[in-house]
Amino acid sequence: TLSLSGQPGATASVSYGSRDNGTVTFDASGYASTTFGRALVDLGLSNPIIRVAYSDGTAGSAIERARDSL
Repeated sequence: TLSLSGQPGATASVSYGSRDNGTVTFDASGYASTTFGRALVDLGLSNPIIRVAYSDGTAGSAIERARDSL
C-alpha cells in the first residue's frame, strides 16, 4: 500500500514500473492510498519506478522514485 498526500479533491494517476495502477482521489484532508495487486508484485521487477502524477490538471510535478527509496 502506498499512502499519498495532495490537494483535496484532486486526482492522481499511479504507476508501478510500466504498469498503470489506476487513479486515486485525495480526500478532504488531502490523503489517498493505493494498493499494488499481486499481479504487479509478481512481475518480479527488482526495484521498479513508482510514479504519481496529478491527472486532473492540478498544477504540480510528477513524483518518480525507485520502490526501495520510498
